[in-house]
Amino acid sequence: MTEYSTPDSTHSNNISSRPPTHQSDSLSKRVVEAVAHVVNCSSSELEPLYNVVDPDALDSLFAPMDGKMRTDVKLEFEYAGCDVVVYSSGAIDVVELNVSEEPRTE
Repeated sequence: MTEYSTPDSTHSNNISSRPPTHQSDSLSKRVVEAVAHVVNCSSSELEPLYNVVDPDALDSLFAPMDGKMRTDVKLEFEYAGCDVVVYSSGAIDVVELNVSEEPRTE
């Protein structure tokens, strides 16, 4: 089970997903679940992650190398109206992007 915490109390739709204590779920699956949690929907209601990033490549990029966890990788991308940051530790930060419904006037 993924644990979520709110990293910034001023933004209730922001979460951090801690690395799992066991690696049964793929990182790409955890990203989808974290975003679904933030936008308050089922993960099956979201667009497929592969429309934004290759899930296999994401899992491979953050997989241990030579049996050691990577320490120098961070990936940021937008998915389902959220800014997603994935860290080498396995942690995931998700922040819902605020989209103004009113057109900008300059």
